[in-house]
Amino acid sequence: MDKDGKTLFAAGVLGDSLCILPLGSPDKKRLLKFEKDTFPYLCLPHPDGKRLFVSLWNRSAVGVIDLASDKMTGTWKTDSHPTEMALSPDGKTLFVACANSTRVSILDAADGEAVQNAPLCPAPEIAVRQHAEQPVSVR
Repeated sequence: MDKDGKTLFAAGVLGDSLCILPLGSPDKKRLLKFEKDTFPYLCLPHPDGKRLFVSLWNRSAVGVIDLASDKMTGTWKTDSHPTEMALSPDGKTLFVACANSTRVSILDAADGEAVQNAPLCPAPEIAVRQHAEQPVSVR
């Protein structure tokens, strides 16, 4: 959803597509098609209202959509299988959770440059921690 609550963005994971739906004018919906097996997972609009980030699960990337032209203007590399995304409060940093790792790809939201590839687990080589003889963390 955009910041004004007027436009809904929906990723079509299995249809390799993106739907842009103006809620006040549903007859003006737009459908963007991606390459086969891209599997767009999540849409996240930038607060400036000009760009939309789409996690591309099967491309290990985030697609950047220019909302004025409805064109993908770039793809930014991430770890394997990007899913959920969040922007920093100032809109300058994009955090991308990657399903096939214990890492978050941290990107500059202006140009997609990698800022950091942060581990989620302090010791990812440890598969199971024991506490009271019960596993409490499985990677």
